[in-house]
Amino acid sequence: MGEASEAVLKHEQLFNYLHQLLIQIEEQTGKPDLELREKLEALSREITRSPSSAAAQLGDIEIAQELDKLSAKLDFVEERIAPAVVDPEVQNLLSATAELWIPTITASSQDRVSIAAASSNINSSDRSS
Repeated sequence: MGEASEAVLKHEQLFNYLHQLLIQIEEQTGKPDLELREKLEALSREITRSPSSAAAQLGDIEIAQELDKLSAKLDFVEERIAPAVVDPEVQNLLSATAELWIPTITASSQDRVSIAAASSNINSSDRSS
């Protein structure tokens, strides 16, 4: 199996796992969790979004500005997750599920294109069914 195929498979496994967790949470609370559903959908859209080819046409100044924006976003994410990362339960969960999420977050741009294409094919076949 090629790297791109593995990335697609891991992506599907990750989102199946996250969907199952969402169902468990909703069963425990007895009501739909719209906020979590929206966040899961947003995460899926972000992961399946094809990398922009416009980046190849950016000049040095634009690249520096984009890097600054990305750095600020990473700082924000780090600030938000820092308290959770020290929690032993979170550490155990992340360790136990690493084979699902690490391939997704470390996917190359070629893998992301494959994931986006596979997701697009799945969505197209879902609509035609």
